[in-house]
Amino acid sequence: MNALCTLPGGWIDRKGVRQREGVLRPLRGGDEEWLYTLPPHTSQASVLITLLARCVRHLGPYRASRAMIRMLPAGDCDYLALRLYRMTFGDKVEMVLVCPNPACGAKMDLDFDASLLPVEERPQLPRYTLRLGLPNAAEVSFRLPRIGDVEAANGARDPEVRLLSRCLLDIDGKAPGGEEVVAALPAEAREALNAELERVSPRIEDSIEASCPECGREFRTAFDSTALLFANIYRRRREFNHAVHLLSFHYHWPLSEILGMTREQRQRYVRLLQDELDLAAGMSAGLD
Repeated sequence: MNALCTLPGGWIDRKGVRQREGVLRPLRGGDEEWLYTLPPHTSQASVLITLLARCVRHLGPYRASRAMIRMLPAGDCDYLALRLYRMTFGDKVEMVLVCPNPACGAKMDLDFDASLLPVEERPQLPRYTLRLGLPNAAEVSFRLPRIGDVEAANGARDPEVRLLSRCLLDIDGKAPGGEEVVAALPAEAREALNAELERVSPRIEDSIEASCPECGREFRTAFDSTALLFANIYRRRREFNHAVHLLSFHYHWPLSEILGMTREQRQRYVRLLQDELDLAAGMSAGLD
């Protein structure tokens, strides 16, 4: 079933209207099969853009497109990845961590409810301004980093410079001038700009509190909703192939019909089929 969701940042359409209401469909077998065919070096941002272009049905009154997804704030895409995880695997998240205490290093399990992760809603504006206090650059205007900017920065010599140069709109009312100008900014100016970008950007919590049961060390560990979604899909590849084989072999359904199912639908039929197979095997053993 499709899910209605309110984006923490939103997409700004050509009329300058912010659209925050979206419709998200669950993952289907075809999406999983597509993910399994991707080269290992494909960037996470590129994969997420295409996956969301497949699964986001509408943004406001508009039918979603890849170009629209690329213009979403990065935090919105993290939020949508988490929603896809919850729609596919449920709210429970299971992680295996290693205690950061050098004297301990014990492995530990961390379980938490994904629905309880804080979401910082910061509706996107077309333009933001910041005074840097530099002699020759008193004020800069910028926009929020988009998932398309993250994709473009992947593999750059200096990803931070590439990202900032794409987000800057002007410096003291003049065109920013590309990556060279950003690279030439003093370190404190870039730090101030990065801090302001983080302050005004929508985001979901990206770290989780944990406590080692062995030594009692308390710490925070990074949490990446997109990486979580992909890891859970990839580690179930054998389960996916087995389910498709079972349904195709026993029910003689066309592959397109099986790949059109969600994971929940597929599992339901596999359980019913496995029960029938187990019953038939038990009856056959009894006759012997």
